[in-house]
Amino acid sequence: MEEEIPDPLPPAGPRAGIDAGLQSFTTQVDETGAIRKTDAPRPLRRALKRLRRLQRKLSRRGVRDEKGRLIERTKNYEKTRLEIARLHRRIRNIRLDFLHKLTTELVRTHPVIAIEDLDVRNLLKTGDLPGTSPTSAGAPSGRSSKRKPSFEACGS
Repeated sequence: MEEEIPDPLPPAGPRAGIDAGLQSFTTQVDETGAIRKTDAPRPLRRALKRLRRLQRKLSRRGVRDEKGRLIERTKNYEKTRLEIARLHRRIRNIRLDFLHKLTTELVRTHPVIAIEDLDVRNLLKTGDLPGTSPTSAGAPSGRSSKRKPSFEACGS
């Protein structure tokens, strides 16, 4: 006995399109035409002063030869190195938290999402946009959104 399975109904609710950019992290457009721009947090920019200070401090720690190369790691060297690692981990966690919250909110509010698939590195090579930096956590967003259900990527 054969049973015919009907095609699934398209999901109900507002569809959204997302464009990843350099000036703002994402630009979202829904079916009504409303545009919403989201700026990414800049934890590296805020922590740069402390990071520079810690790295200078690390460069003066440890036993070094006459050329300044590290020969032996002392306890103070290890403490400073771990402090730098904690700061880098904090920066990474801030970025990942932002991406997780953004993609979760998008998936919960929009059943169908189309993402513009551009290579941001090529845009950065042109050098047309001064003051832009690839350090705004733009790379992992496509990966994290594709793991969540009901995301679709579309090439442009």
